[in-house]
This record gives sequence, C-alpha cells and structure tokens, in this order.
Amino acid sequence: MEDLVPTHLLVVGGSGFIGWHVVKEGIGQGWQVDSLGLNEPPTARRVLGVNYIVTDLTRPETLVQVAKMKYDFVVNLGGYVDHTLFTRGGRRLIHT
Repeated sequence: MEDLVPTHLLVVGGSGFIGWHVVKEGIGQGWQVDSLGLNEPPTARRVLGVNYIVTDLTRPETLVQVAKMKYDFVVNLGGYVDHTLFTRGGRRLIHT
C-alpha cells in the first residue's frame, strides 16, 4: 500500500463566503490548507488547522514566502469588495 501524502491546498480569498467553504472541505479531507488574503478572517469564519496568510496581493514583494511553498492545488477566489478605494487609486488592482 502506498504512503498517502497529504495534499497541500492554497485558497486565495479563503476568508470569503465561497473560500470559507472550500477551506472547510479541504480540512475535512485531511489536507494541509493555507488561506491567503488581505485581512484576517472574522472569528465566525476561522477554521481550526488552517494557516492564514495575510498580505496585500498587489505588492509582489510580500508574496516571496508564499511563492516558495509547494502546493498541489491553488484555488483563486480572491476579489476586491471595497470599491471606495478604487476611486482613490485602487486601479492598481487591475493593472497589477
């Protein structure tokens, strides 16, 4: 019988509604799960066993450590919800 290696999953936007469900499913499957986002998740959406990585995705230098990790799967569910910043220079989100 083969030794099973845990799957390593990265969920970009894992604190959002859909991301939260993907994170929970990954943990339920026994996977190692990292959630990448701009903010810490609300207490109600924290999932035990998840590694939460808080960083600004528009600043590539902050992603150096994440880029060194090896993931079996990456699910991108990231989105930008606060559109007020768009009018104050948030266009960098589109141009990055």
